[in-house]
Amino acid sequence: MFIKHTTKKDFVMPLKANRKVALSMEDKKQGRYVQVETLSFEPHAQWDVYLEGVDFPLVLHKQVFVNEGGSTGV
Repeated sequence: MFIKHTTKKDFVMPLKANRKVALSMEDKKQGRYVQVETLSFEPHAQWDVYLEGVDFPLVLHKQVFVNEGGSTGV
């Protein structure tokens, strides 16, 4: 909230898989939240989501990283 409202800047941050998000403003108003890990969407897809206690939508973007050893991180 500080970065967005006080400094008037956008930011990038990771979001833990167990965080709960609302998929629309109506869902947020009704208290309908789902965990990020339950969402099924392809890499590089993005969704506007709403976090509890945050008064602006966030863009959720999925990116998969492949390490040299072949392991992946999402």
